[in-house]
Amino acid sequence: MKKFNIDLSKIIRYVDGQEDRIIRGQLIRHGLYNQDCLYSVFNGDKAKQPKKTGSYRDKNLDSIFALTKDELVWESGSTHNSLKSLSDQYPNNPAIAIYDKKQFFQDFMRGTNWEYFFKNPDKKLEALLGIAFLRF
Repeated sequence: MKKFNIDLSKIIRYVDGQEDRIIRGQLIRHGLYNQDCLYSVFNGDKAKQPKKTGSYRDKNLDSIFALTKDELVWESGSTHNSLKSLSDQYPNNPAIAIYDKKQFFQDFMRGTNWEYFFKNPDKKLEALLGIAFLRF
C-alpha cells in the first residue's frame, strides 16, 4: 500500500484548476489514476483504521462509498466537483483512500450508486492500494 502527501499549501482553492492538476498529477505519478481504481475521501485523522482494517468506515465495514475515475470532475469551471465537495467535509485533514475496483461489487438492492461491497471481506487490506493525504 502506498502512502503519500499531496501538497496543496500554495494553491488558491476553486480559482483556476490548479488543485485538480496537482491531485491528478500525484495520482498519476503513483500509478493510482486509472479505471481500475475507486476513490474514497475520508477524515485523514482516522488513517490508522484503513491501514489496519482496509476500510475507513466505523460501521458497516463490508462496504465503502467511492467514486470511479470517470466520476471525478477535474475542470475548475464545472458547477460540481465531487472530490472537492467531499474533501470540504474534512477541512483539517482530508485524505483519499484508493482501492482496487476489481475487489468490489455493487448491489443496488442493498446500497446506493456510490456504495461498493468487498468481494472478500476477510481480505480488505488487499483491496487498499494507497492513501493520499491532501495538505492545505
